[in-house]
Amino acid sequence: MTIYKLRFRVEGRQRVVYLGTDPARVQRIKCELEELQHRVRTARELRKLSRQAKDAMRASRRQLAPLLEQAGFHFHGIEIRETRRPRTSGASEATDPI
Repeated sequence: MTIYKLRFRVEGRQRVVYLGTDPARVQRIKCELEELQHRVRTARELRKLSRQAKDAMRASRRQLAPLLEQAGFHFHGIEIRETRRPRTSGASEATDPI
C-alpha cells in the first residue's frame, strides 16, 4: 500500500500533510496545485525574461553609443535622436525692449 504525503515549506520550515492512500484523490490535489502554482511560475519566468531583455538592450546601447555619436546622433531614453547643433551667436537671440 502506498501512502501519499504533501511536503512543502512555510517560512523555511518543512510541513508535511497526510493525503491518504487514494491515487485518484492525490491526482486531483496535484492538478489543483499545478493550477495554483502556474501564475507564480509564469510571473517568475516573465521577470527572468524581462531582466535578460534589459541586459541585452543595455549592452547594445553601449556598443551603439560611440557609433551614433560619430554620426551626429545620441540616445534619448530608448529613442535615437539627432544631436543639436550649437546656435550661432546673435542670429536668433531676441532683443530685450527695456
